[in-house]
Amino acid sequence: AELTVKKGATLTIGNNVDITNGKIIIEDGATVNIDTDLYLDKTEILFHNSTVNVSDAHLDNQSKFWIHGTGTFEFINSYFSDGSQIRGVGNKGTTIVDYCIFNDSYIDINNNTLSLNSSVSITNNNFNNSNNYSAISIVNCDTYTIEDNEIDNYISGIEVWNSGHGKGAYYVRDNTIRNIVSTGLTFYGSSGIIENNTIENSLFGIKLLNNSTVELRGNSDANDIYQTQLIQNNDAEEVYISTYSVPTYFHYNVIQDYDNGGVNDPLVLHNN
Repeated sequence: AELTVKKGATLTIGNNVDITNGKIIIEDGATVNIDTDLYLDKTEILFHNSTVNVSDAHLDNQSKFWIHGTGTFEFINSYFSDGSQIRGVGNKGTTIVDYCIFNDSYIDINNNTLSLNSSVSITNNNFNNSNNYSAISIVNCDTYTIEDNEIDNYISGIEVWNSGHGKGAYYVRDNTIRNIVSTGLTFYGSSGIIENNTIENSLFGIKLLNNSTVELRGNSDANDIYQTQLIQNNDAEEVYISTYSVPTYFHYNVIQDYDNGGVNDPLVLHNN
């Protein structure tokens, strides 16, 4: 079933509502109020130029929150399972995802062109057990903060594409990323500060690609390796740097591999 909420109309979804095999479209100029404990099964909700706050929701079985246009889209303390997702397309507003759990599910904020004034904050979330997805992917986002997330066993960990060119914050920090099939953290044509993360037991640790401008910052006051940025025990390079993507700041990191193969298995590779 499909429901469209037109301009000037208001949809209120009360407490403890279950929706299965549905699609809800919140058009530009419409209003939606969502109470706690919403359960979606094979259901999509599309938000256009909306201001929405969702908390304590459960999305299952490839359910989706689609966000588009301006507005503030806030998702807190919710659970996503079995291919469910938060997906942004042409997003020019503010997206906040905080204290959520993603089990075989993901976040993909993918703007077709650079979206000025777009802001993304993804903090304090857990991502577990996916052989299908990248945990977090942002594309063409003006400013972003990706902080205090735990990512375990995904195809890719965090991907930042063509982002971080605004005047606000652009950080990837204090995340724990491990057991990634491909790369723990990828920057492509992006600017940002990579600080105090733990990235381990993956194929690649960090890849800096296509004219990215980044800082790799550890903690100068650390007393042991676990108090600073730790990139370790990845099968290929711990840090791979393409031409014109050499970090502008590269200090206080611990980069190690207990089974390092010597000259043919570099910890840091600058491919120029």
